[in-house]
Amino acid sequence: MKQKICLVLVLTVAFLALISGAQAAHWISGTVNDAADATPANGHTVIIYYEGENQTNYVSGIIGPTAEQPGLLTNMYMIDAESIPGHTWQTGDVIYAEVINNGDGYTAGPVSMTTTGGGYDVEPTMTLQAAPDTTAPVITNPTATPPSIPADGTTTSVLSATVTDNVGIASVTVNLLSIGGSATTAMTKVGATDVYSVTTTADPATTLGIKSLTVTATDTSANTATSSISLTVTSVPDTFAPSVTNPTATPSTIYANGIATSQLSVTVTDGTGIASVKVDLSAIGGSATTAMTKVGATDVYSVTTTAAPSTVPGTYNLAVTATDSSTNANTNISVSISLTVQALPVTITSVSVENPTASRAQNFTVRIAMSSTVTGWYVVVVSGTASGGEGIAGIGTVYLTAGQSITNMPVLVHIPSQATTGSYSLYAGAYAIGDYPASLASIIDHEGPVTATVT
Repeated sequence: MKQKICLVLVLTVAFLALISGAQAAHWISGTVNDAADATPANGHTVIIYYEGENQTNYVSGIIGPTAEQPGLLTNMYMIDAESIPGHTWQTGDVIYAEVINNGDGYTAGPVSMTTTGGGYDVEPTMTLQAAPDTTAPVITNPTATPPSIPADGTTTSVLSATVTDNVGIASVTVNLLSIGGSATTAMTKVGATDVYSVTTTADPATTLGIKSLTVTATDTSANTATSSISLTVTSVPDTFAPSVTNPTATPSTIYANGIATSQLSVTVTDGTGIASVKVDLSAIGGSATTAMTKVGATDVYSVTTTAAPSTVPGTYNLAVTATDSSTNANTNISVSISLTVQALPVTITSVSVENPTASRAQNFTVRIAMSSTVTGWYVVVVSGTASGGEGIAGIGTVYLTAGQSITNMPVLVHIPSQATTGSYSLYAGAYAIGDYPASLASIIDHEGPVTATVT
C-alpha cells in the first residue's frame, strides 16, 4: 500500500506540473483491480461524487493512461474533486468513487474516504465486478421415450430434455411424485451434449392417464426455468400377489387348554386391493381357513386364537394366505406365524362347594382338587355371576411340586351384604403366580360351573 501511495504521489506531482491552474485543484486518485475473469479495469469510467449524488452531480474519469492523462499508471485513475458540480471542496469532505457500467456490465464500488488538506487523496482500492447473471436456463425438447408405459413398476421410459445456459448448469431435476418417484429426481447430463435424462418406471399404485412431469433447471447463479414432459400411464393385468410381512403371535406361547389366547397378526399390502387373509389353525384345533380381520385403516390383519386341549405341545408355524381382488395369492408356505403351545403345568380336576347355600355377608367355601407337573406357586380364582349379572369372587394361592396332587384346597368366596339373592354359577381358574393379575389371558386351566345359592 505504501508503494501505491508513493506512486500516486509521484504521479500527482508530475500531473500537477503539467496542468495550468493546478493550485485550485484537489485530486482524488485510486486503483481498480482487473475483474476475476481477467477483464481489464483500464478504459472503464470512474465517477466521484458527494453522498447521494451519484445520479446527478458527479465528475468522471477513465481508468488507466489516456490521451488526456498519459502519465497515469495501469489500473489507476485521478479526478479533480473541485470539478464536482454544485460543490466547493473543503477539507473533511467525504468523497465517494465508483466504476459505472460502460455497457459491458462491469462495475465496482462504491468506496469513500474523508479528504485531507493535502493536494490529493487516495480512495480505497476497488475490484472490477461482472454484472450478476439473471438469465434463466433454456429448456427444449422435453421427451419421454417411449411416451407411454404401464403402471407395473418395471417397464421403463427415458425422460430427456435439452438444457442450455449462458453461465453453466448446476442441476436438472424432474418431479416424479405422480408416478411414485421423488419430487426432485436428478436428471444426468448425457456425455458432452446439452441433453439431460433419467430412466423411470410408473409405480403399480399410479393412477392411469397422462402425467405432466415438471422439469426444473437451475444454473450456477441460482436462476431457474421449468418445462414439462408428457408421459401416459396405462393399465396392466394384475399378476402380483399380496405382500405378507411381520408375522407375529402375541403372546408367542400359550397353553393347550382352549382358553389362553394369542393374537396372531400380519401386515398385508397389495397394489389393487385385498380380498381375504386366512390362517391355517388346523394344527392347534382350529379351522384351516380361519379369517383374519383388517385392523382399522392399517394394513394389519389379525385374529385371536386358542390351542385346543388336545394340541400336542410344541412350536407351530401357522401358514397365512392373502388373496387380492385379482385372485392372486401368496404361497401358503411363504409366510407363517410361529406359535408355541405348552402343556399345562397344573390341572384343576374338580370343583365343589362345601356349603352350597349361604346368606349375604357370609362366605361360600369352595374346595379345589388339582395336580401339578411343574413346581411353583399358583393362583386359583373362583368367580361367578347370578342370572341378573351380579358377580362374586374369591382367590387363593398354593405351592405345588412337580407330580403333586391336592384334593381339598379351600377358596373362600365372600358374599357382599348387598349381593343379589338367588343362584350363582361358579368357575375355578388357575394361573401361574407371575401371570396374575397382569395377564388374565394366560389362564392355565379352569373347571366348572358349580352352583351356589345366596339367601
